[in-house]
Amino acid sequence: MEYYRPLSKDEQEMHIDRLEMARQGTAFNDTPFDAAKRLTVFNELLARERELLAPDGVVCDYDKGTAKEEDEVHTRMNGSAVLLSSEHATRHWSIDADTGNKTRKLSEPGTAALGSVVAYETHGIHTAMIGKQTGNANYQPGHPYKQHVQDLIEANKVGAFISLHGMKTGLVSELTDERPYDVLIGIGNNPSHGTLAASHTIVRVAEELGLRASVNSPFLVIVRDVDGRYRQQVYSDGTPVTNVFAAPDYTTRAAAQRKANEIGLNLPTLQIEFAGSVRALPRGSNGATSPNPIGPYLAYEALCRAIPRIARNRHPREAVAGDRI
Repeated sequence: MEYYRPLSKDEQEMHIDRLEMARQGTAFNDTPFDAAKRLTVFNELLARERELLAPDGVVCDYDKGTAKEEDEVHTRMNGSAVLLSSEHATRHWSIDADTGNKTRKLSEPGTAALGSVVAYETHGIHTAMIGKQTGNANYQPGHPYKQHVQDLIEANKVGAFISLHGMKTGLVSELTDERPYDVLIGIGNNPSHGTLAASHTIVRVAEELGLRASVNSPFLVIVRDVDGRYRQQVYSDGTPVTNVFAAPDYTTRAAAQRKANEIGLNLPTLQIEFAGSVRALPRGSNGATSPNPIGPYLAYEALCRAIPRIARNRHPREAVAGDRI
């Protein structure tokens, strides 16, 4: 049985303020960044998202995406500094292991665009499931996508692996937190020294840019009623329920780590969750596009700055005639 308690008036107001702060981008400081570059990156992210997944920029696009066949995977090679994965870019399914019943899961818009553009800029590889998904690549044991990721790691000896995901805007560890998380990083329950160091590097870079980031951090479960009121999930004794994005053994991150261990590759492996406020979301997708493009720009900038610091191998991308992001 699930138990919920209504937020108090003050808690409710603070939570709404946090959500509005994130949605409007007012928590982000755009002063240090060139306005023209911010807008250029934001527009490029939107264009790439539409090209890969959502030609019309609407919710229904995320069922079939641009896939021509079931579970189609798109991969683009720009070098081998990093392998970026967007396995939840389109709508997917949660499959009950006992009954085989399927539950529709929402897509995570903006993750494919972010991975594609950042991989290009950092001379890496980007791979994504681009539509007509029949399962859940990140959670389903033995999903072919995990093997695809492992094959890319073995063939290219990449310098780091990062699985990109979307999370709800407004996640906090305490109801008194002044602002929600923008970035949460999962590194499993037994990370290597390289993975641990890489996660700290990303947090440091993100915080330097004004983002709120953390590693394997618990967050409260807060839901919104149909009447607009918010409630917090608690246990029967009133203790708050918390979840955590730790990217444990069943995830794509863990599959990447296993392959790296198998071939003797010292590979940092991370799963990074980005709030909607720092993803470029086409109109009508799962969440509203922030009117301030600074959020998506900061996510892009954080990865572009962090990847060269954490990637063991950094090979230059060879230019291809007619190449574009």
